[in-house]
Amino acid sequence: MGARLGALLALSVVTAALFVAAAGRPAAAHAALLHTEPAADATVGEPVQEVTLTFNEMVRGSYTVVVVSGPDGGSYSQGAARVVDTAVHQQTRALDNGAYRVAWRTVSADGHPVQGEFRFTVALPAGQQPAGASPSATGTATASASGSATASGSPSADPAVAGPGSTAPPRHTSVVEWLVLGAFGLVAATLAVTLARRRMNNPPPPPPDGLQPLAMRPRRRRRPPGRADW
Repeated sequence: MGARLGALLALSVVTAALFVAAAGRPAAAHAALLHTEPAADATVGEPVQEVTLTFNEMVRGSYTVVVVSGPDGGSYSQGAARVVDTAVHQQTRALDNGAYRVAWRTVSADGHPVQGEFRFTVALPAGQQPAGASPSATGTATASASGSATASGSPSADPAVAGPGSTAPPRHTSVVEWLVLGAFGLVAATLAVTLARRRMNNPPPPPPDGLQPLAMRPRRRRRPPGRADW
């Protein structure tokens, strides 16, 4: 009996350790930004026509938005973001000298939305400044909406800030949830087996001396009615 309880206790300890180890790093399954081009807080002395964000894993292209805002607050993004492997490429209009802000939002492979922003400065030498650089009219509203969502620090209810026609990504069961379900199932099965073995090894005690169970008592024969004893 003591060995069985010891094995059950050891199994519970191992299950709890696995749960704590998995719950201690839930963010490892989400996408994380590794580096950008131009780099964050960098001063660029060459013309910029594209902004690239590289993540540690693939992200969902249909839910990825990158908005490049200029010194005037307008959007200099050109077209939709393009995802290639773990990199997100966003074409831009010709960037003149000044400070630029890049606000991005995407969805990890596990369905978790992530977002962030970084800034860089363009300082082109004389003669390399683009002529007629101006922000896009349609991108100004998008930049304003994306900027307010990023500045608030809280994710939007719709993880795909991409615009009309997009639907929310399906929710996938995380590893921690599967571990919790498996731990509960394992403990329940172990308790059921332990109780069944305990009943088999400990049968009910016999009745006291002189008493027999009802099923073992002999039945009395009933005398037919109207028959007298001789």
